[in-house]
Amino acid sequence: MNIPRGASGYNAQRDCSRGCVVSAIEQSLQLLQDPSKSRAARQDALKWVVHFVADLHQPLHAIADDRGGNDVIVQFNGRPANLHRLWDVDLIERAYPSQTMLQDQVLATMQTANWRGWQAGRPQDWAEETHRVAIEAVYLFPENREIDDRYLEKTLPVIQEQLAKAAARLAGGSIEHLQATEC
Repeated sequence: MNIPRGASGYNAQRDCSRGCVVSAIEQSLQLLQDPSKSRAARQDALKWVVHFVADLHQPLHAIADDRGGNDVIVQFNGRPANLHRLWDVDLIERAYPSQTMLQDQVLATMQTANWRGWQAGRPQDWAEETHRVAIEAVYLFPENREIDDRYLEKTLPVIQEQLAKAAARLAGGSIEHLQATEC
């Protein structure tokens, strides 16, 4: 998704004219709910829905500028890293060394939040929300671009909430088609 940093929200014509994660979710859901499609095709569509919904919640997947953080080099653990990878992988791996720890944190975040409220809306609403998260949290690194414990302290709750939102939206009623589809 390529929403400019200064934009007030998602505009399908501007941000998705050649396809994007929002249109990919919609297309995958249509395929998923089509009973004329084979079981294998619907299972494949379900895998794409999971992938795309997860991607939609990574804040840098909603920013057009600087190629979603790929052009922004920061220092992390004494090494250069691009901001996109930092949010996709590095910060999560640092905070949760094991998959079990990550799963436990997502569940804990969901248990302390209004996760049913997170299930409301459509993918384009989630894109706008994720875009705001990018603006309000991701680019708040120090001027020297050294990612330190203070940055992690500020961003870890954001990461936890984004992961929990993706899980809640995948598990819940916001994707009505999944409830009625047998895969």
